[in-house]
Amino acid sequence: MKTLPLIALALTAFLSTSAAEAKPAGHMLKSELTIGDPQQAELCIDVPGERAANGVKVFMYKCHGRLNQRFTHVNQTLQVMGYCLELPGGKATNGTRAQLWKCNGGNNQKWVPHRGGFKTLARNFTKKAGCLDVISKNKRVNGAAVGVWDCWGGKNQKFKKVK
Repeated sequence: MKTLPLIALALTAFLSTSAAEAKPAGHMLKSELTIGDPQQAELCIDVPGERAANGVKVFMYKCHGRLNQRFTHVNQTLQVMGYCLELPGGKATNGTRAQLWKCNGGNNQKWVPHRGGFKTLARNFTKKAGCLDVISKNKRVNGAAVGVWDCWGGKNQKFKKVK
């Protein structure tokens, strides 16, 4: 009965290989912006260090497809790693950085599709809603800040859902 351990070993190797090849759920939110040449690195919204927690600011990073770049759009929220993307304090003023927070159903966590990107349901003091935006001055680098800005439809406000 020496074949039984060999069969178990082969089955274990097969199962671990299959699990490693499975893609996490959700989509990457890829920007239309790229690092330098469009044929080079593409940028996706990223949770830094793969550590989600209340108050963590998201940024742009080279797309790699791991769990910290896999967002789902559920009930008007953008969720990643058990947290929702939100605007702190419900502020939709230009330049407000987007952050993660436990999902609570507030309008500052709600995002609806808009002109190739996402528009928040939070309102600023002029009652306007802003759009998800790569707000850094240098938008085409790893670490570029993600936040909200008046909707205008530029490339820095367009995000494609990709597997």
